[in-house]
Amino acid sequence: MHVGMADELKEVHSQERTYVLEEVLGKGAFSVVYKAYEKGDKEWKAVKIGRKSPHNGYTNALCSEMEILQKLRHPCIANLLDHGIVDDQMFLVLEYGGTAAYQELQRPDSPLCASKQTRVRTAVQVTLDVLTALEYIHERGIIHNNVNSNNVVIREARGKLIDFNISTKVSRGKEGWYRLDIMDCNDVFWQLVGDGVLQHEFPFLKGIMESGSPKRFRHQLSVTNLKEAFQEALQTISRMSERSE
Repeated sequence: MHVGMADELKEVHSQERTYVLEEVLGKGAFSVVYKAYEKGDKEWKAVKIGRKSPHNGYTNALCSEMEILQKLRHPCIANLLDHGIVDDQMFLVLEYGGTAAYQELQRPDSPLCASKQTRVRTAVQVTLDVLTALEYIHERGIIHNNVNSNNVVIREARGKLIDFNISTKVSRGKEGWYRLDIMDCNDVFWQLVGDGVLQHEFPFLKGIMESGSPKRFRHQLSVTNLKEAFQEALQTISRMSERSE
């Protein structure tokens, strides 16, 4: 399959199912991702099709991603549903998680941006979901390696972590590498909040900033303490919403 051929496909077949490909959700060096549905079932899914390189038959990254996702099952991850081969290339069928979080929160007409409070609440909830996903994969010795605002998707104001194609297993004694995922997740939060939100408007943001500070990198930064900060922030903003109603 030539690099461009993935763009021309209309459907793909696994051993038991046929998936109809609709719009392209994203393109990368190693794969093309489609919004798709299974024939007979209109529920949206994401189909990720590998691109062949001159040096290997199957995209190694996609094989690695499948092996990792086969070991995972969590509501805050775009879980693996099926897989197959098309034109000598592997494809993965994944849960459809929605729109890239950063993209969704940049749309002026997004209901998630109806007010600063709504935007901050969404950013807190989505980041908490991603931290929950990281806690789950770290407990299983896996580091994501690519946590960013394009690899967090949002649907109905909830977040899912996607794209495990450069994820790796971490050997015992190397757990410090988990902190890179955590710091990246903290960065995603501030990207989602955006520049228009001032800390004096939402004082609880100071607690999040302190919990995710690079000063904690060496010893104190953990999913647990950052999750606690976000859970507290979510409770605070919920009380603010109740008072404003």
